[in-house]
Amino acid sequence: MIKEHKIGVESKNFDITEFGDRLNKDGIAYFPNFINSTLLKKLIKEADELLAAHGRRVDVLIPSTDNTPRKYVTVSRESVVKYAPTISDLYKSRSLVSFLSDLTQSVIVTCPYKPEQIVVNKMDEIDDTHGWHWDDYAYSLVLVLDAPSSNSGAQVEYIDGTSWDKSTAKVNEYLSNNSARSLQVSTGSAYLLLGKRVMHRVSPMLGLALERSFALLMPQRMSTT
Repeated sequence: MIKEHKIGVESKNFDITEFGDRLNKDGIAYFPNFINSTLLKKLIKEADELLAAHGRRVDVLIPSTDNTPRKYVTVSRESVVKYAPTISDLYKSRSLVSFLSDLTQSVIVTCPYKPEQIVVNKMDEIDDTHGWHWDDYAYSLVLVLDAPSSNSGAQVEYIDGTSWDKSTAKVNEYLSNNSARSLQVSTGSAYLLLGKRVMHRVSPMLGLALERSFALLMPQRMSTT
């Protein structure tokens, strides 16, 4: 099925069946050139202003994911909604939600826990990383505002077919028994992943470069029958 979705990003024809099959098969679907140049400029401007004024650098280990590291600059959903209308409006876009619902063949809704709806991150120091983890919700859409070259690190890596028990996360076991796959992303691209099924990370920054992105977390509406 070919269906055109105008979602405030690059208007194009998306083969819903093809991308849906990729998502089901690999746990991730990649969309190159997802953001058109006009929108990308607006998103980068807002992200830069947010990160400069409201960014908070974190450098922690997370016990619920076998003490994998989080080391980057981040901006909360509260600041995004207050100071970044373009990013905030994109999350609420009916066309975007419709596109995701068609692709996943499920009913996508906005995240009921508001602090986790939107997060804006930046990695710009050597060893910055978003270590191995899962997401709490069915789908995560990540829009890439800046992507470093592959030799600078900060690459998306993932292992499909995993599950997360927060009391006994099996990160090291999954890494020992599986080969992680890499996704080469580019500026203006996006990827949709099954965040509860796919263990994933952004690998450590190896050189002086810049990675900026923001994630939109989307739960699947549960059946009441």
